[in-house]
Amino acid sequence: MLSSGQLELKDIGSARSPHVEERNGSLDPDLSDDVKAGFTVNDQRDMQRMGKKQELRVFMPLVSTCRCSSLCSILSVIGWLSTISWQSIVALDAYLAGTIVQGLISLNDDGYTPARWQGTLLVFAAAIGMSLFNIFGAKHLPLAEGIFVTCHFFAFIPVIVTLLVLAPKAKAEDVFTGFTDYGSGWPSVSWTVMVGQVSCMFVVLGETYILEYQSLCSS
Repeated sequence: MLSSGQLELKDIGSARSPHVEERNGSLDPDLSDDVKAGFTVNDQRDMQRMGKKQELRVFMPLVSTCRCSSLCSILSVIGWLSTISWQSIVALDAYLAGTIVQGLISLNDDGYTPARWQGTLLVFAAAIGMSLFNIFGAKHLPLAEGIFVTCHFFAFIPVIVTLLVLAPKAKAEDVFTGFTDYGSGWPSVSWTVMVGQVSCMFVVLGETYILEYQSLCSS
């Protein structure tokens, strides 16, 4: 017997699942019919094209009932953490886009004094701009991603070389054993280290995008 949430694919050959409705003997889906019947029926029809049968729907009640309340609570916490994590990543992307604009202005204008309300407005503008592009320009996302990947690929070595040449040098001992908050006002060095790790962890998240691109290319 399968555990809760496990998906089993069964070969059904030429047999037709009784819970999948065919319309006029054709398997070509119609959007209006899918909206009326529900997209679950559409998923089942797609599975049927591959000669498979969807079985996940049979075991989902085991998770949603009170018979396994402890398991249900754990899954609920995991689900909420996953959702909030993705939302925080989107918010952080907008924050970086907005503050990068402020940083570029500061580099080119010595008399510019960054204000928090300006950064907030830039963050809102970045979030709204990305949302509008994903809504109305979704068909152009592959082209945009291709341009971004090309720029990252050809700019990687020049950026690294520039940083190695122009960045201030420090002793290895100071880099790996010295900690300071540079006057940011955190209560202790421990707080400073924990807060400073956020930016490093966010950079490491980029490694997962490689797997996502690989899955898209393979499909």
